[in-house]
Amino acid sequence: MKFVLRYMSAYKKESILAPLFKMLEAVFELLVPFVVASIIDKGIEYQDVGYIVRMTCLMIGLALIGVTSAIMAQYFAAKTATGVSMKVRKDLDDTILAMDKSRYRKIGKPTLLTRMTSDVLKLQNAVNMFLRLFLRSPFIVVGAFIMAVIIDLSMSLIIGGIIIILAIVVYAVMRTTLPKIDFIQEKLDKLSTRIKQNYNGAKVVRGFVIQEEEKNKFNEQLEELYNNQIHVGRLSNVLNPLTFALVNFGIILILYFGGEKVDTGSLTAGEVVALLNYMSQVLVELVKLANLIVLIMNGIPSARRLEEVIDGDDERTSVEASIVVSAKEIVNKELGDIKHGEKIGIIGPTGSGKSLILSLYMEHVLDKSRVGYVPQEDSFFGGTIAENILLREYANDDMEYALNMSCFQEVVDNKGGVDEKLIKNGNNLSTGQKKRLSLARALSKKPELLLMDDVTNPLDMITEKQVLDNVLSSDMSVVIASQKPSAVMRTDRIIVIDNGKLLDMGRHEELLTRCSLYSKMFFAQFPERSSYA
Repeated sequence: MKFVLRYMSAYKKESILAPLFKMLEAVFELLVPFVVASIIDKGIEYQDVGYIVRMTCLMIGLALIGVTSAIMAQYFAAKTATGVSMKVRKDLDDTILAMDKSRYRKIGKPTLLTRMTSDVLKLQNAVNMFLRLFLRSPFIVVGAFIMAVIIDLSMSLIIGGIIIILAIVVYAVMRTTLPKIDFIQEKLDKLSTRIKQNYNGAKVVRGFVIQEEEKNKFNEQLEELYNNQIHVGRLSNVLNPLTFALVNFGIILILYFGGEKVDTGSLTAGEVVALLNYMSQVLVELVKLANLIVLIMNGIPSARRLEEVIDGDDERTSVEASIVVSAKEIVNKELGDIKHGEKIGIIGPTGSGKSLILSLYMEHVLDKSRVGYVPQEDSFFGGTIAENILLREYANDDMEYALNMSCFQEVVDNKGGVDEKLIKNGNNLSTGQKKRLSLARALSKKPELLLMDDVTNPLDMITEKQVLDNVLSSDMSVVIASQKPSAVMRTDRIIVIDNGKLLDMGRHEELLTRCSLYSKMFFAQFPERSSYA
């Protein structure tokens, strides 16, 4: 709950106004049966047309005020709910961007996708309905009972009894289903992970002839998920029909005992109608309350799962958050205005935030068509080499330019041309060849700005030098992120970072003498050049 309140605190005014306007609507709604009773007992009974018209106008006025209050409440509730979901998604995105690989793999991509989509949507719906109904529904239920007491104490006991029975039923269902909903989401995450593993490892499964075994495991997980969903669905679906049955039983009791009281003159026809209206209001609000509880039961586990990702390990999360903030400062201050043809290097140890800076810079760039981006993780399709390089329509010379600049031409020649088929994810290429193919793809559109994330890391020294010669001698702007000094030492300026923070910036010769981290990394790669100046 604290997790949700933290995000709702930015919408304090809206969070207060939404339920208050709903309460105002409820007040006017509770007055309507009284007005109807008055019309029946005084207007219709004595055929006073003027009184009927006046009371009808009053009833319409109450309805209009109630509708206006409802619209205002819906607006403030929706504003809060969408605002909360937006902020949660932003924090979730920042957390994922700054997440180290071990934690990313531990949580898993399917789980993170579920958090970003399904869980955030469930939380948004729960917040929206909570603000609209958490005061209104109990207020109507209690208010209807109080109004019934005012009309007739003995008849109000019928409404009170129905309310108590339904409260017990709702509580019992909630206690039973809430743990199950959390369990179902965990099973859904595991099922998503297994589907991903089966798709990615289809060849391995066929190679070891374990299709039947994997199929049985999948079916077991699917059946377990299905049985739990059916169990929760049955329990949740009990609420609505049981609510209708109990309330309608209450209406029958009101008609029976109310009819006797009308005959004895201790109750008027209008008062019986008012009691029936209050019973109907209780019915509607209890159904809404039951639906709200179901939404909250879905929302609470979702909020808990989102909190696990965003807040997870508090110490690690605070470090990740500080890395994001520091990385954004570097993007804004040092990369905000890259000059045409400028070559910039970003260097730091593993996990220092190099990839994060490039990712944030890609978000910073408005015209992405002028940027070529080579990510750290390679991704290819099961088509030809040409199809994997030219993802869009470009001229033929774009292909030649990309192959030569990336030093991938020799690979193409050895493979038998650009029409050679690639296995999905490029599994028939070496790591270095994959990296050069990714570079060729980025270069195929002849970008004005090229972003390279650890591109030369898997390359041998000769190939690395050839690639860097081509890239650094071009007239395009280049940003190279690497943990190898050899990749950045020839750039115009080098940004040295650690934990997302800027340690120093300058040319290679300057940093070698004044930046301990840079010199340490340089001599670790080139120990024979310890006297380098």
